Amino acid sequence: MKRVTGTLLWLGLSLIVLLAAVAATLLLGCSGPAVAGATSETTNGDLQAAVTRPDGSPAAGARVWLIDDEDWLGKVAEGKSVALDSAVTDAAGKFTLRIPLTHRCNLQIEAAAEGAWVRSAQALTGSGTRSFPLAAYGKVSGKVGGGLATAGVMRLAGTAYDAVVGADSAFAFARVPAGSYALMAIGKRAGAFHAYTARILDVAAGADLKGQDVAADAVSVLLDDFSLGWKQSALGRVLGDGMWYTATDIGEAGNSGVKVDFVTDTLSWDGSSVRAEYVVGSRLINPWSIMGCNIGQSIKGQVYDFSGLTAVSLMAKGTGVVNVKLLSRVVQRDFQDSVHYYFPLKLSPTWTRVTIPVDSLRMPDYAPAAARAISWAQAAKEMQTLDFTVERPQSNHGDTVVFWADDIRLEGLSLESLVP
Repeated sequence: MKRVTGTLLWLGLSLIVLLAAVAATLLLGCSGPAVAGATSETTNGDLQAAVTRPDGSPAAGARVWLIDDEDWLGKVAEGKSVALDSAVTDAAGKFTLRIPLTHRCNLQIEAAAEGAWVRSAQALTGSGTRSFPLAAYGKVSGKVGGGLATAGVMRLAGTAYDAVVGADSAFAFARVPAGSYALMAIGKRAGAFHAYTARILDVAAGADLKGQDVAADAVSVLLDDFSLGWKQSALGRVLGDGMWYTATDIGEAGNSGVKVDFVTDTLSWDGSSVRAEYVVGSRLINPWSIMGCNIGQSIKGQVYDFSGLTAVSLMAKGTGVVNVKLLSRVVQRDFQDSVHYYFPLKLSPTWTRVTIPVDSLRMPDYAPAAARAISWAQAAKEMQTLDFTVERPQSNHGDTVVFWADDIRLEGLSLESLVP
């Protein structure tokens, strides 16, 4: 694929703004990302906003970058800039950017000693002027080892920030705006691009996060460890979407239910976990309820190739049986029911590492006869969701099943294999 590198075009700036921009550039050490295309100035855009310093005064001369979040990993893989556009704040701290409404983007705002990071800039467009306060940069540092020892660069997903891994395996981000990030290891093996979600970071203003060592298996993708709550998965923060959801048979006149809690007390496995309580209804012959997760972008009907998947692993405990289920879109255009492979997981009362090999997955008895003929090799190429389902015949009418989960991983996959 062609590499796209743009140049910064400084058009129509007033003398005050120009001097402020030059001063900001000197203070920032010219460390901003290259922009893939022409830059915006402070006119003709969808997002009109202001940037303020911690004391509330206007932040003149701050650089605002528009970061491609939708195709972020693809651009990294191709060596392209992830910055789509940029603007410089004027003397009143104001800027304007034209943001593509159909393309998911983030804002990365930089001044000399403070910065800000805003996820999903689309949600901020419309009437009215928004204000983004700057805060002191945080720091993140650590070492790379284990299966990621060959990683050459660490990145913060959805941003232009990167840190080279030194000869001593150490890395350091000197200036990180406050926010929640997926820390990623980027490297090459046999000349091919490889990217791995190392961990989820929550960076507070002015914080110095030392010892963020990563040594995860290089052939394992973290779906979620619930470090940042129960809403968007760790993988979703990289691929986009990846939202957790619940569903029940109420739409079919059933009366099953499921309630999910985010747990952060001593009962959690590693600081934060999820607990789902399912109640099997009595109105239907085959009642069901689900706690599930979109692999990535569901709104656009995106599917993901799981051909390399060797197993699903997770920390789990609870009472009863939960079906760990992978849903594929491979025959959805011909049948009402998606093809799904599942494994009935009998839960242990204590936290246990569970590994479910692909060859342990099986088709449900109630799938359409034609769908049951679909092989795993066919279904794996169009995967959409990972569900944890309670249903008959594994559970009886009126049963309550309690399921705790943490550190859910897709073994045998690497992130670049999932990039559309």
